[in-house]
Amino acid sequence: MIKQIMDKTMKYQEKVEYDNVRRQHKEIFQLFQKLRKKISYHIQCEECLMEIRNLRKPEDHMDTHKQLESHKQKHDNLLKSLEKLEQEFDKHIKLYDLIHIHRL
Repeated sequence: MIKQIMDKTMKYQEKVEYDNVRRQHKEIFQLFQKLRKKISYHIQCEECLMEIRNLRKPEDHMDTHKQLESHKQKHDNLLKSLEKLEQEFDKHIKLYDLIHIHRL
């Protein structure tokens, strides 16, 4: 009798945790999307500001073209890093979680 109760309790807890992990995966992907959108918008705003400031700088101001291009490249690298992290997370799920955390 106790074993049957324990089996039912364990089975229920397993389902709860399985559903929890699946929900978390979905939420994490949604967070990646939100973060990507927020960072992309931030980059647009920042680059717009840099362009405005570049146009307004005094004629005798030092040339900042290379620095601005480097800064923009860092933005591209940041977005690529985020995309790579999301891909790594997806790969982890497919290579490990789906194999080790599947329904029995």
